[in-house]
Amino acid sequence: GCARCHDHKFDPIAQREYYAVEAVLAGVRHGDRAIPRTADADVQARQSALAAEISALDLELASAEPLADPGATTPHRAAVDPRRNVERFAPVRALAVRMTIVATVDGAEPCIDELSAFAAGSTRNVASAVHGATARASSVLPGYAIHQVAHLNDGEEGNPRSWISNEKGAGSFEITFAEPAWVDRVEWARDRDGRFQDRLATVYRIEVQTGPDAWSVVASGADRHPRGVEDVQHIDGPARASMLEKRQRLAAERSALREAPSAYAGRFEEPGPTHRMHRGDPMSPREQVEPGALALYGPLRLAADTPEQERREALAAWVTRPDHPRTARVAVNRIWQQHFGTGLVATPNDFGRNGVPPTHPELLDALAAGFVADGWSVKRLHRRIVLSATWQQASTPRADAYARDPGTRWLWRFPPRRAAAESIRDAILQASGELDVTARGGPGFDVFAPNDNYVRVYEPKTAFGEDTFRRMVYARRVRMERDPTFGVFDCPDGGQSAPARGRSTTALQALALRNSPFVLGRAAAMASSIEEEARDIPLQVDAAFQRTLLRSPADEERDASVELVRAHGLAELCRTLFNTSEFLFVP
Repeated sequence: GCARCHDHKFDPIAQREYYAVEAVLAGVRHGDRAIPRTADADVQARQSALAAEISALDLELASAEPLADPGATTPHRAAVDPRRNVERFAPVRALAVRMTIVATVDGAEPCIDELSAFAAGSTRNVASAVHGATARASSVLPGYAIHQVAHLNDGEEGNPRSWISNEKGAGSFEITFAEPAWVDRVEWARDRDGRFQDRLATVYRIEVQTGPDAWSVVASGADRHPRGVEDVQHIDGPARASMLEKRQRLAAERSALREAPSAYAGRFEEPGPTHRMHRGDPMSPREQVEPGALALYGPLRLAADTPEQERREALAAWVTRPDHPRTARVAVNRIWQQHFGTGLVATPNDFGRNGVPPTHPELLDALAAGFVADGWSVKRLHRRIVLSATWQQASTPRADAYARDPGTRWLWRFPPRRAAAESIRDAILQASGELDVTARGGPGFDVFAPNDNYVRVYEPKTAFGEDTFRRMVYARRVRMERDPTFGVFDCPDGGQSAPARGRSTTALQALALRNSPFVLGRAAAMASSIEEEARDIPLQVDAAFQRTLLRSPADEERDASVELVRAHGLAELCRTLFNTSEFLFVP
């Protein structure tokens, strides 16, 4: 990072070398990438079934609608609905259909997500672009790619594929058919997904073109009830709402199937030239820099026109050279850190002059050499570590050793350390019998309470359901926002690199494990589960110790625990065991 702006002040890394490495990776762009479907036949079959079911619902809804009467003076049809509006009329031979909007529910520019015109006696939408129909409008709200004229008849429903006029409370559009057709029904909506109700047309007229210059009004809003007035003369209100809800659900599923699944991943493209930035300022480019790496560890020089893939392959080969002095040592140090809590080099991201020297340099070199000789096998490295006498030591302290090395950096015992936040949470759920280990993959769960604020506010959850009892690896991480209960246990910020976790001891940790709604609920659940298995208090105490500490209590522990349960209940003992060092620390 320092070399982005200048030659490194302490380590032998030149600024030019920073941009040489950047040039190697300049063709990698991160963003959404489509994931190929693995069962296209099944997807298409489901889409066809959904289309048939939606068409059947549409016909059922439409058949109950009375004919439109644009000349009416009193309302007899249901009020306009943001999700779907049916305009039925006597069959007429038409060349095109036109909708003119005079007013909207809120005075804003009107929005239409789709307009369909059906051939008489069928479900064929002759206004669809799929059948060759074309759309044009009086105006389009500028600056929004999701609100375009083409979306009026593209077959995609919902606000993200809609048209918005650029006139306050007004606007018009027309759809010309590929060939003349007899039509008897027009359907339109503001948002078939049902999420938006603004910009809804309330005063309008629908016309069909019967000749080169002849237009006939077939429907309007004149015969519809005002918004908020329910008309049940032609169709029962609750039944209609139920059918509309079902149609919305089916349409949403069909829309999801049409969209190719995607993932945020790397995309690769041929890179352009990379320049050294004066003092790191992107507005001050200097000379062009060819792809390369740090000269300290051996040369890697590529031509400026080297293809993108060859650049990454060359860097990978350079990094994994058997004689490269750093890669294997860094990797071995990270794996050692996972086993012992601290690496042989305590600064895993900094092996330079500002980093901490290794406590056992010969051991680090020997493990790194063996790692490379074993073909970079992480499995063999793990085996070598866990079979060592060092790893198999007890964590029992000795006064003489503790006086000389209280931090256990010289590994005179296995260094005890507090479990990570995720492990503590999952262990609590395991002890309470609520951990769901069968639900794997898929969307994660939220640790914050839902809210409808325009700006997301992250409030801690106070109630927890089974959907949140998966392993914590499935919890959604929010940058700059910590888990309300276990964030105090040194969970790193999801937006920054964390080479190693800190291990603090604070009053907030004790308060979280004693008083948080999550822990109180799990203690109660654990107590309830144990009480179903055993009615005798001493047996309940034994079960609580086995679930949390994986051992039976000593006699004095059993006596004290029985007294606690009799005085305050079994849940209090469970909560106390969650707070013991034996439960929280890796021995």
